Amino acid sequence: MVGVVLALFYLDRPGLMEEVTLLQHRFSGIIASIQHLFVGENKVLEIISVNGAVGEIKLLMQGLMAKKGVKQVVSSIIAP
Repeated sequence: MVGVVLALFYLDRPGLMEEVTLLQHRFSGIIASIQHLFVGENKVLEIISVNGAVGEIKLLMQGLMAKKGVKQVVSSIIAP
């Protein structure tokens, strides 16, 4: 499967960026690229391009959603 995972989070939570980065490293086998967009003063939208098994993509999304400070996680996944 290929697609994107969008994650919106707030920078005012101490250590959140480090936690998200560690999670992304755990899933480096399915992450093709990451675009980091600043949305306002304390919000970030990450666009994570993924290519891999749907189960792994779901685990990445669940890991992001479990982080306190991550406000929304959505995806658009298709079969190539």
